Amino acid sequence: MNDAKELISCCWDSFEEMKKFYQQHRESCTGFNFSYSPKKSWEAMPNVLLLTYHPQPHRNESPENPQRTPPCPWPEPPEPNDFFNPSRWEGLLFPERILTIAAEIASCKDGINYTASMDNKTLEKFVDTNMVLASFVPFRTANPRQKDLVEFSKEQYWGEIWRLWQPGLIIATGDYPFDGTERVLRQLGWDVRVLTESPTWKFGTRKNKATPLSKGRYKIHVCTDASSGKNIYLLSVPSPSAEKLMRANCGYPDAELYVPNKAPIQDFIGNALYYIEMQRHQ
Repeated sequence: MNDAKELISCCWDSFEEMKKFYQQHRESCTGFNFSYSPKKSWEAMPNVLLLTYHPQPHRNESPENPQRTPPCPWPEPPEPNDFFNPSRWEGLLFPERILTIAAEIASCKDGINYTASMDNKTLEKFVDTNMVLASFVPFRTANPRQKDLVEFSKEQYWGEIWRLWQPGLIIATGDYPFDGTERVLRQLGWDVRVLTESPTWKFGTRKNKATPLSKGRYKIHVCTDASSGKNIYLLSVPSPSAEKLMRANCGYPDAELYVPNKAPIQDFIGNALYYIEMQRHQ
């Protein structure tokens, strides 16, 4: 358990199974993405895993015009972590919102303010040293809730990885990766209990009464391995894509609404990290 060589070997095994599975699902998937983070991040077996739900197909990408099959589970050197690669995102806000979470973790740990930006080399170095970024469902698809895709993700991807590596903190962006993570950990024999759940509007500093309240929920659950007593703290925050569906702000920074104050998600992450640290010392 927690052996880096075993974890990397497991990643390669899962990657090979992923390639086979993708070939059998070419009618609904345009590719797959094992990890946004480079190999060195996995080898470090860091204490933080930041999970999105699934990678959406790129523009002009379809089952008839699929993504190139990746040669390995992670970006090949000298390619950066995909969240620091602007060519992957074509002007979307999604990466900066994920990096907002990463920057808040870095700010809390180092006691300095990190800017959530794809060209922030200092943040990139912190992220690659201290966390892994990946999707719960690794397949590029417009239908991530397809049962067989979810089952593969639980059984042959994360189920295998979490037998070898148990990060102390998992942050899931959205209910689907959060619920999926809970189910996998329960199947692996972990007990899960709720520590706290709060609406997002309870966090953040509003500039004035005209600033709209954010929507969604933040959750902190603790997962405990019955045999070892080890804890994994599992956080749920709204998906960076949720605003399109909810037609409301979901707590992520907006230049007009939150500068220079903290957005709700930044406030929550800072409070959650402090809360978890207090829990560990009780």
